[in-house]
Amino acid sequence: MSIRTISIDGAPPARVGQRLREILVLIRRNLIHILREPMQLSDVTIQPILFTFLFIYVFGSGIPIPGGSYTAFALADCSP
Repeated sequence: MSIRTISIDGAPPARVGQRLREILVLIRRNLIHILREPMQLSDVTIQPILFTFLFIYVFGSGIPIPGGSYTAFALADCSP
């Protein structure tokens, strides 16, 4: 028994090497864009940290978790 994959547009499915090349192209484009716009690097690094603090310490008190706290749930028990 074999599994057949069907592409929607009729093209053959992409191979692993081709997908890795496409990933590397996207990484390169994003790095070039960050080099041209250095402020975007701060957006990419600071924004997830700010959202984590926002959801844990501002909204976390309003989210009841049975048998534990939302902080322990959100940080996967990494909190001291």
